[in-house]
Amino acid sequence: MSPPFWANRILSYWTPYDTDHLVEYIEQLHPQVLQIGHFGPLFFSMCATDQWNYFGVPVRGMEEGIEWWKGFVADVQQLGIKVVGVFSLCFHFGDHETNEGWFRFWNDLWDEERLGPRPCDDPLRLLQINEDGTYKYTARGPEIKNQYCGCLNNPYWIETLKRMVRHAIQEIGLDGFNTVYNYVMGCCCPYCQDGLRTHLTERYSAADLKKFGIDEISTHTFRRIPFHYDARTDGPFELECVKFTHRSLKRTYDYLFTEYGRSLKPDLIAATWYHLSGDDTFGQLSNDERSSLPSDLWGNDENYFWYCISRQDTTQLQDGYTGDATLEAKYFRATGRGKPFIPNKYDDKRYPLSVAESVASGGAAIDWHWDTNRAHPPEVMKKYIETLGGSFRFVERHDSVYHPVESYADTALVFSRTSVQVGYPLFARTMRRLSRRLIDGHILFDIVIDDQLDVLSDQKYHTMIFPDVRYIPDERLNQVRAYLSAGGHAILTESSFLYDDRGDERGRDELADLLLPDHDSERFSVHQYGSGTVVYIPDVPRDERVVTDQARLVGPPIGDDPFGQEFVRHVRSASTLLTTDAPWTAVFHAYRQQTPDRLILHAVNYDRDETAQEYTPIPTGEIVVQLRLPQASTVNSIVYSSPDHEHDSSIAFTQDDNRVSFLLPSVRVYGLSVINLGQTII
Repeated sequence: MSPPFWANRILSYWTPYDTDHLVEYIEQLHPQVLQIGHFGPLFFSMCATDQWNYFGVPVRGMEEGIEWWKGFVADVQQLGIKVVGVFSLCFHFGDHETNEGWFRFWNDLWDEERLGPRPCDDPLRLLQINEDGTYKYTARGPEIKNQYCGCLNNPYWIETLKRMVRHAIQEIGLDGFNTVYNYVMGCCCPYCQDGLRTHLTERYSAADLKKFGIDEISTHTFRRIPFHYDARTDGPFELECVKFTHRSLKRTYDYLFTEYGRSLKPDLIAATWYHLSGDDTFGQLSNDERSSLPSDLWGNDENYFWYCISRQDTTQLQDGYTGDATLEAKYFRATGRGKPFIPNKYDDKRYPLSVAESVASGGAAIDWHWDTNRAHPPEVMKKYIETLGGSFRFVERHDSVYHPVESYADTALVFSRTSVQVGYPLFARTMRRLSRRLIDGHILFDIVIDDQLDVLSDQKYHTMIFPDVRYIPDERLNQVRAYLSAGGHAILTESSFLYDDRGDERGRDELADLLLPDHDSERFSVHQYGSGTVVYIPDVPRDERVVTDQARLVGPPIGDDPFGQEFVRHVRSASTLLTTDAPWTAVFHAYRQQTPDRLILHAVNYDRDETAQEYTPIPTGEIVVQLRLPQASTVNSIVYSSPDHEHDSSIAFTQDDNRVSFLLPSVRVYGLSVINLGQTII
């Protein structure tokens, strides 16, 4: 298990900039963690090129660069800040034909005293191989020549990375690593061939392998090993290849960082940098580099993780689009089991909003790698430091309310990892559509991963929503039945539960007790199940308008969506933790702390003047809030805080049985309400 770690103020710079003043800027912002620069293959390939500063080499030359980083890291650590370096697991740059970049480093500059003997003589032996046997690389142009990929199943490449991990820990003095370019990109080298043979042999019989066109697995040569899966065109073989590549990445990552790295530095910070962008399937199997991993492997020994979720730095409010990452953040919190996470939207226009959104969701406030590689005028730096620094200082001042906390939600939206495992990521389209209505309707909800449905046993959730969860194991389905019998409230789409986790279709008689309706139903229908209730909803309509450059299907504003309004009404029939007159552009998150006993309500406002050149929030106005309290609790006080206010203030409230009512001050971007509780005297 990873050592105890918590950080929710992480400053990230892709490369060092304005090196004469950088430590001064960092001291003013005072993060807990500084993530900066490039180490490993990128550092050593770039320090041997004329474009040495392109990927985080602050000065020309390998020796000069190493010495600069040693001094810089020590200076930042003197401020009480941990320094995490970005470390490429695959990509490096150069030209193997002209001995430039990585190849010049390997052939001419490799330092055996620093890195030990070369793992092999020929650097070409480290590379990923194409289907036709050629080396895998991409021409990038005259500046940095070609982009190459090392193979994460190749023992020579793994050993090379291992030497560089040791060097960065022991000589540079880094506190940790965040790995980027974690790509096993369809490599067909002998090591990947052997690895895929083993992967398939462990999972399939000889008879089943023949369905893949494999007569003798021990001698079979794979002409292709795809690393992306398209549910519309691909089949079981492509799915297994993706699972193989994701497990290869996980195995190598664990070996290098959580095993070897922590053998050198037990408190080493181990982080990962992945991607969740593109289409409306939530990146599963097609974009997220580890989406096929089961829950017990997903981030199990990491300290924090970073996801790029595509550029979302604007709004189209008339189309219901706020450029928020609420759903993604809830997914990260669920699948990471509460670890710090960074939902990176490349939003350099709305710094206060990005910070507020992330910390309110349970993640870490960041400044993404801000416009680096050049010095900025003093007035630009002053505005940047004041804007971001004010948000960071607010989070630091209220550190105790962010961690440790437990979600205070009574509605669960189920994420079907089982569907991912069987190759059906399309369920995420319905999940995204329904989540938008929950967010806009001010429903306090969590994402729950379906292989973690043991939460049903404690009746935490009054409502469980299963969006197109058509694949579910028998034991999980029986848990749902028990949940309903005990009085639970389940909302199902008509396709839910039709298949088991092997992909075998259930007969209608197996689902007869659930009164599953016919597929052509166009109306919501409600049925009793024991002491509980089942609400069936028709196939979810989607607004096909493209409202972002990522073609995200979010639907219209909730006020223009009759389907969404009816859906929210059925959720509220059982889940009424929060009632408010806030506009749909305000998003709420709630948590509970046991010591001291208190509820924490975050309000994040996404409304803005879309005609203004600069980010100009439009305040919400005063908001009426009514919140249901934990059983046998009484409110002692409510304290309100905001980055826009220098001092905290008390809020008047009334309590009626188990509900507290109060008036939330107008929220410009972010408001934080701490509701201090006590126990009633019986």
